[in-house]
Amino acid sequence: MLQKLINKFRHLAAHAKNKGLANFISVKIYDSSIKLRLRMAGVNFSKTKAQQAAATAVSLNNDAHENQSSSYYDLKKSFTFLPFGIGEINLLDIGCGSGRVLNYCMLSNVKTVTGIDLDEEALQLAEQNCAVLKQKSSTTAYIVERADATLFAIPPQVNTIYMFNPFGSQTMQAALQNILNHVAASNRPLYLIYCMPSFKNIFEANTHCRKVYEEYNKDKSRCELCIFEIAP
Repeated sequence: MLQKLINKFRHLAAHAKNKGLANFISVKIYDSSIKLRLRMAGVNFSKTKAQQAAATAVSLNNDAHENQSSSYYDLKKSFTFLPFGIGEINLLDIGCGSGRVLNYCMLSNVKTVTGIDLDEEALQLAEQNCAVLKQKSSTTAYIVERADATLFAIPPQVNTIYMFNPFGSQTMQAALQNILNHVAASNRPLYLIYCMPSFKNIFEANTHCRKVYEEYNKDKSRCELCIFEIAP
């Protein structure tokens, strides 16, 4: 128990050093308040490692990454860079897991959310969590579906995509092409919120992608968030 507390303290200290103390405190306060609201609503985010391994095995290039917790504070901040209000966001979460981002967006009453993943157990939880929030009076329409991001037919209304480093370079290239096909068909831009953007260079190299925002950690050693406008 003592070692667990020590490890927890070290993790928090490293996070504070990485983000800067003021930012760290803001993130912790906001994220804790959202987690409390979701927990009180009956939302559950547990999932198994074994199921993630199975999802990786069926991904396009066997390079799906484990779902990781998204910062609600970073999401809130990202939405301020979109050219439309929260109530007009039609969001697709690529690699939605058990629905953390979907549920935050439903709590914020965005217009619609769509979540896709290859992890069947996580998707079952996402469906349950979205249903719980819908019963709690969220006005957001939702869809949760098992799908590969490279092949998924992006719904026509989607104007915002969120992803937290969901897979490797090869799959990211194919996923971008799928997004570009959607943008060309709809003849209007959409916005990509890319958290922990390991392969942001793929988007930076494409002439249809314009970087709207970029955020680094305190010592500028790592990019932690990018927002791109992807236009026809």
